[in-house]
Formats: sequence, C-alpha cells, structure tokens
Amino acid sequence: VCDGEEESIRVIAEGIVRELIRQIQVMRKDADFAVEQRIVAEITSDSEVAMKAINAYLDRISADILAKEITKVDAPETEKVVNVQGYDIIVKLAR
Repeated sequence: VCDGEEESIRVIAEGIVRELIRQIQVMRKDADFAVEQRIVAEITSDSEVAMKAINAYLDRISADILAKEITKVDAPETEKVVNVQGYDIIVKLAR
C-alpha cells in the first residue's frame, strides 16, 4: 500500500469514527443518560471497513462517549443501527 493510499484509508476511518461518535452522543442524550454518566457500549458491524476503523480508534471512541468499557452488552438500555458513510453499525448502550 502506497503512502497516498494509506492516507486515504486513514481519512476515511477518521470520518467514520467522528460521525459514529456524534451519533452515539445523540443516542446517549435520547436515552436520558446524564452528561457525565459512564456507560458500557457494544459497537459491531458486518462491514470489515467499519470494524477496522472502529478498532483502530477504539480508545478515542471510548474516551469521547465516556465508556467504561466497550464489550458485549446483553441488556442494552438503548440500541440502534446507525448508518455511517454507507456502513451499518450496531450500537448498544447501557449504564
């Protein structure tokens, strides 16, 4: 992979992550989670591109959405399939 291609992939991944974080923040607000409330999140997708982006920026996502942990959530308080740049991403949140 040449440098230009790597840069393009990085820019696409950052865009996916930025939009995903924004949508998760809306989900938090809609679920009436307190602004400072630490949560547990599950974020999955059938898309290899989306999952690579999510995994590459997991620490940033976790920090920005105030996640104690990103793991499997068996009893989500809110759940949504969000579409980010054409990729369906399943988000489950719990306190």
